[in-house]
Amino acid sequence: MSNISPTVKFSFAIILVLGIGISILVTFFEEASGGYLAQVVSEEESEEVDMSGQEIYSFRPDKRWPLASITKLMTALVADRLYLTEAPYELVEITEEMVAVEGETGGLKVGEVIRADDLIKAMMLVSSNDAAAALSIHYGEEEFVLLMNKTAEELGMTNTTFVDSTGLSVQNLSTVQDVRKLVELIWNDYTYIFNISTRPRDVIINRSSGAKRNLDNTNSFVELPDFLGGKTGSVSEGDGNLVSIFSVPGREEEVAVVVFGAGDPFLETQKILEGLR
Repeated sequence: MSNISPTVKFSFAIILVLGIGISILVTFFEEASGGYLAQVVSEEESEEVDMSGQEIYSFRPDKRWPLASITKLMTALVADRLYLTEAPYELVEITEEMVAVEGETGGLKVGEVIRADDLIKAMMLVSSNDAAAALSIHYGEEEFVLLMNKTAEELGMTNTTFVDSTGLSVQNLSTVQDVRKLVELIWNDYTYIFNISTRPRDVIINRSSGAKRNLDNTNSFVELPDFLGGKTGSVSEGDGNLVSIFSVPGREEEVAVVVFGAGDPFLETQKILEGLR
């Protein structure tokens, strides 16, 4: 499907979702100003066709849009490769620079020692900016971001640029078509990253004192039984991004939905899923 024109993709989307009503279709296209994409992410094959990465439908798949906290998927991937390739996992001492970033969802304190996998938990559960900053600053912010861009290049994410690890900068840009490549890789090779985001809550530990901190998942889909993982991202007031993976009744393969620039990305994702059922 990657070789057809945007116009054909648009028409294809209309055909697929006509069953849920034209009014929903029009509302969806108006609200998802950054674009959307639904695709199969399973590696399973059928006799007729390899279903891995099959695109179901898309709209504005090549429009560049601020990633916001969807950035943290790449941060988690790079951090895994740097810090979690062998035990014992890397310990990160929290500094003033790390906690100075905007946002307090991680609740990290100067002097705490947090293991790298716990920092990934904080990013995936509460979208912690200080956890993302800690992972990149510990290695060297500039060098870490270079690795993020190098990884994007290796994945063929040709319309993607990273300037920080948190997603706070509007210069972190990508397309839903590029993000699908990152989602596929993480789902197939680093599934635990998405698994974290399915937990209603989890605990991170200050390794210097043994103190535990509870983190409650902020993803609205977390209580749904068919939710297999995802990542949220707020671009600005009224605009949001969302990556979600679901099992869909009637489909053997898992489905990933990527929505950029929606007033309510959870609602728009639900509309797409209704069209697939």
